Amino acid sequence: MPPSQSFNEKEYDRWYATPLGRAYGAEARAAILPHLPERGSALDVGCGTGFYTLFLARRGLKTVGVDASEAMLRIALEKAQRQGVQAEFRHAPAEELPFPPASFDLVLSMNMLEFSRSPEGALAEMLRVLRPHGVLLLGVMNRKSLWGLTQRLKRPFVQGVYYGARFYTRGELRAMLPGAEIKEAVFLPPINFAIGLGPIFRLLPGALLVARVEKA
Repeated sequence: MPPSQSFNEKEYDRWYATPLGRAYGAEARAAILPHLPERGSALDVGCGTGFYTLFLARRGLKTVGVDASEAMLRIALEKAQRQGVQAEFRHAPAEELPFPPASFDLVLSMNMLEFSRSPEGALAEMLRVLRPHGVLLLGVMNRKSLWGLTQRLKRPFVQGVYYGARFYTRGELRAMLPGAEIKEAVFLPPINFAIGLGPIFRLLPGALLVARVEKA
């Protein structure tokens, strides 16, 4: 995921170590975990600093992370080497994936489509490199969640990690991926000090929309 002009890749990576970042990451991983294959190859599109790439690799999948930001990839590679995790990283935009058709059993993309210059093109590329009967898992921020509302209110004043990002509704996601199974996830407040109120926020729309598509 590309950082905004005022939110650099190191700050982006450190966010996952904050209380909110840890809680968000745990719920997002839990949402995709049931859909992961037990073995095979995986591609993480818009891998950023490797948060999900390393998660997939630790699950025993032969994993490649791809991102348009070389700075993000440097951090991802350093983390993989430091943690002793086997993963490959490639520099490329989501709209031009450097792989032959039907290369992967799983294609994962978390919070990348919000920044894509061509969401339809990126989705077409992800489906192109997916093997028959493979699974595409796509996570995007939910415009109708409290996170979406907060982002719209902050946008004129704060250029954070999602500055300039496009959040999606369930209907928009379904229009781009007909037949997809779509669920909400990450029922957390978008501020650190309110994490303890998590049960209350489970009554509200989830921050993340997760779509699952199995290729015919």
